[in-house]
Amino acid sequence: MKKIFITSLNVLVFILVISASPMSLASKLIIGQGSTVFFGSSSIQSTSLEVDNSGDLNWGSGQHQLLNFINRGAAVSNAQSSSIQVLQDWQNDGSFIPGTGTVEFLDSMPVSRLTGDTGFYSLVVASTVEKTIFLNHSSTQSIENHLTFTGVAGNLLKIRSSSEPNPAFLDLAQAATQTIDYVDVSYNQSINQVIAPGVPHAFNSLRGSNVRGWFLEFSAVPIPMLNPLSLFILLMLIALVTRKHLINRSQKLL
Repeated sequence: MKKIFITSLNVLVFILVISASPMSLASKLIIGQGSTVFFGSSSIQSTSLEVDNSGDLNWGSGQHQLLNFINRGAAVSNAQSSSIQVLQDWQNDGSFIPGTGTVEFLDSMPVSRLTGDTGFYSLVVASTVEKTIFLNHSSTQSIENHLTFTGVAGNLLKIRSSSEPNPAFLDLAQAATQTIDYVDVSYNQSINQVIAPGVPHAFNSLRGSNVRGWFLEFSAVPIPMLNPLSLFILLMLIALVTRKHLINRSQKLL
């Protein structure tokens, strides 16, 4: 496995362009603690590169495509205005600054996993093949600007928790916009804006188990329904209580 190590304790400005390579020739860019990598307007274009950050990473304004992204411990990753395309997994245990950037998960892998609490500016998963997104059940993914979750007819995008039946959490800001279509959601809860505010079939979607904050969940208030016999009994009880109250009042007036 090819590895690129950044270990200087001083601030290091490092601009790197990596060409695409076969998946079998996986490579890794390791940014050591105390180091700074700044991409500026340059880009990563690789289907096999894993970025493993323990330092300070600035994505600049380029378009980056990589296999996996790992942000460890005290690491800081600043999206700036970049476009970050991830083929497989996203692990954020450090600090991710969303800036005005977009993080997009591509179709190259049938499964992608998001772990750690991450605040995204825009998060995009627009799939045309069979794909499942697993969100870590103990984390919250927050979206400030726009959320896109879309599949296609015959291949719904599956949104799942990493540890069912425990739910995963999404926090879509009230001012954010959304594009939801052809999704299959289970074990997921939105804790802010309602996602896909309407009935599931209006979004060509399926609502599975333990789903809240999707499809008008927050605004749906159940109204109790009484059968005719129960309604008659209730009306008789109201009439009896009212009659008793009127009799007592009349006796007091006498």
